[in-house]
Amino acid sequence: TRPTPAPPSSSSRAPSSGALEAELQRHKERVRHLQAELKTMTDRCKEKDTRAKKEGDAAARELRTERSKNERFQQQVRRLEEQLRNARGSSNAPRSRPTSRSP
Repeated sequence: TRPTPAPPSSSSRAPSSGALEAELQRHKERVRHLQAELKTMTDRCKEKDTRAKKEGDAAARELRTERSKNERFQQQVRRLEEQLRNARGSSNAPRSRPTSRSP
C-alpha cells in the first residue's frame, strides 16, 4: 500500500515551506511505518527459522533414535541367527538321522 503522491502544484511558484514540512512529515511517517513492518517481518522470519531449526533438530534426534533401534534390532537378529545355527549344529551332531521304517 503506497501513499498517493502529493498532487503537483498548480502554480508555477515553489511550494510553501508549510507544504514542504507536511510532505516531509508524511515521508517520515511512511518510513516509520515501513520500519515497523520490516521489524515485524524480520521477527517473523527469525521465529520461523528458529521453529524450523527446532523441528529439524527434533527430526534428526528421531532419526538417530530410529537408527539406533534398528541397529540394536539387527544385532539381536544376528545373535538369534547365530544361536539358531549353533543349536542346529549341536543338535545334528550327536543324533543320528532316523531311517525310514517299513511297517
